[in-house]
Amino acid sequence: MKRIYILLLVLAVSLSCLADKYLIYSGDALLGTEEVTVFDNKIITKTTLNASGVQLSYTQTLTLSSGKPSQYQANINGVVNITGSFADGEATYTVANQKRTFKGNGLYPVENNTFYLWSYVLKNAPQDLVVPSQFASVKAVYSSWQTGPYQTQVRQVNIQQLALIGYFSDGKMVRFTIPLQNIDVIHEDWVEIFRESSGQTVISETVVLKRGSDLLHGELNLPANKTNYPVLLLISGSGPQDRDSNSPPEMTNSLFKHLSITLTNLGIGTLRFDDRGTGKSTGNHMAQDYETLIQDAREALDYLRNRSDVSKIGILGHSEGGLTALILGAEEEDIAFLVLMAAPSTSLDKIIIEQVHAQKELPGITAEDVAYLDQILAIVESSIELAKSGAEATPLGFTGKYLRDHLEIDPLEYAEKITCPVLILQGDADVKILPYHAKKLENALANAQVITYPYLHHYFTPSSLNNPEFTLESAYKTPDKVYNDIAAFLLEHAF
Repeated sequence: MKRIYILLLVLAVSLSCLADKYLIYSGDALLGTEEVTVFDNKIITKTTLNASGVQLSYTQTLTLSSGKPSQYQANINGVVNITGSFADGEATYTVANQKRTFKGNGLYPVENNTFYLWSYVLKNAPQDLVVPSQFASVKAVYSSWQTGPYQTQVRQVNIQQLALIGYFSDGKMVRFTIPLQNIDVIHEDWVEIFRESSGQTVISETVVLKRGSDLLHGELNLPANKTNYPVLLLISGSGPQDRDSNSPPEMTNSLFKHLSITLTNLGIGTLRFDDRGTGKSTGNHMAQDYETLIQDAREALDYLRNRSDVSKIGILGHSEGGLTALILGAEEEDIAFLVLMAAPSTSLDKIIIEQVHAQKELPGITAEDVAYLDQILAIVESSIELAKSGAEATPLGFTGKYLRDHLEIDPLEYAEKITCPVLILQGDADVKILPYHAKKLENALANAQVITYPYLHHYFTPSSLNNPEFTLESAYKTPDKVYNDIAAFLLEHAF
């Protein structure tokens, strides 16, 4: 679910007339660009993004009067128009002919998937911000200026659970990062400085599976100088994700890619795919039922079984992929080991409702946030009832058949049938799959080990909420300990 506070901001100040270009990265992937033109009384940003195969275009204009915002206009994909006007302690926004006035200190517009204009917010530190497209207000808390890498000045903004960091040199923004989303926006002149290569390589084979009219594209990463090796099949969670397990803007830490590098260097192969409709794979992921997605994974297992160089087969699943791993581990006799990352112990309808209630209990949640989450809860409950009644489509975006498939599944029943070694990984800060699920799975499994991680959320990157270990430079990365724990388990059971 897209969270109200997983939002990026939109504003800037005109210090001089300039034109700049910024490159937008999600993990290792280049998502798009943002072109910025600053005039004496106006700032224009043009942002182009390609997120999971969807092209997004934003044009925004911030008009200034005596150095302060006076008018705002945004156009999204040439369709959605947002306008705003500012007065002392007051801002009025109009979206789709609906108007709302906000009162407070600043009230600058914040919108999804726009970046450079954060520099105005970071420099001027307004307390009150507005998400115009959702008519929602948020509070911002700023750190003091700090000395950053490469002699930059760094400042952090916290909005509820989000930490957003701006890097400046000579008063101009050169880098902007959103750790939770692993978004990195870098001035084109600074790309070579900030984008450092790990220097690691893997041997890869392209794999293409034909599933009906769709082609699933993936890659098999092979250990060097080995002719016989175990392989771990990597299965992503719900919603369309690429082979690296990225699904911008929420999951962008390239979890599967970095894990593949780690394991391949230890003599363990990995197989991972772009979900339908993402990366190079064809089709529409959201149009599928869950049984079809399970069968996609079965086809991948069959591919591995037909290779003479594969000694053992295991499965790692994240979130819904963990449920798929449980099902396959119970039904496929040759699965030698399982790794479950943030896997559920109950059916999807209960999980989604639980997610919404958990978010309502987070520190810093405002009355507006609660109202918004109540709207989401109503959509969730309506979708579940429609699915039960046999509807083909639901307001959640999933097919009715997809939800019905899930309603019939009890993960613990599958867990009780599994005899192979199982590693369960769980973040203590996860509000999508609450930590107690790991314990319930452990109790149902015959041979399970659980490892929990303080302050890690659903995507196995650090949460900034009440986290004394949260740092600016490592916040959007999965800690090495997670990869090392998986590697240690596989070295014990895969050979």
